[in-house]
This record gives sequence, C-alpha cells and structure tokens, in this order.
Amino acid sequence: MLTEAWLADQETRAAYGSATLKYDIGAALVAARKRKNLTQAALAELAGVRESYIVALESGEANPPLSRVGAFFACLGVQCRLRLAPLLTPGPRTDTQKGEA
Repeated sequence: MLTEAWLADQETRAAYGSATLKYDIGAALVAARKRKNLTQAALAELAGVRESYIVALESGEANPPLSRVGAFFACLGVQCRLRLAPLLTPGPRTDTQKGEA
C-alpha cells in the first residue's frame, strides 16, 4: 500500500509514478485492442512494430515515447486522454487515528 512516508522519498515517488503510468497505458492499450477484436500480432502489423514490443507495452515493461503511445492508439482508432487522480486516496480512519484528531 502506498503511504505518505513512501511518497516523501523522491526516488520512490518517481519510480512509482513511472511504473503506474506504464501499467495504465498498457491496460488501456489492451482494452482498445480487444474492442477492435485484434490480436497482438495484428496490432503489431498495423503499427509497424514487432509483436514482442506490443507484448512489452501491454505488460508495462516498455518505456515508449509519448508520441509513440499516441500512434499506437491512433492505429486502433482512438485517442489517449489523461485523467489526473491523487496518489493517495483517503481511506477509512482506524480507531487509533480517531483518537489522534
């Protein structure tokens, strides 16, 4: 679970932000590809890349430039839009937190 203490460390914060963005892009790419009923191989052919690169993108392992991300989504007839959300979301307070307020 992500905590404020982890976010206080710049390296941890940067790594977390980078990883989650790559995974979010990968999940969106999988969803868009499946809506078009395409295989990874078919998307790779449309995009002019190797299937292994699509696999890496969809798993969050690749680190593509943003222009390349946009091109992949355009191959699927969609555009990528960003939605910002807080890294930490308030959760239910525990009994010990209630007494500290």
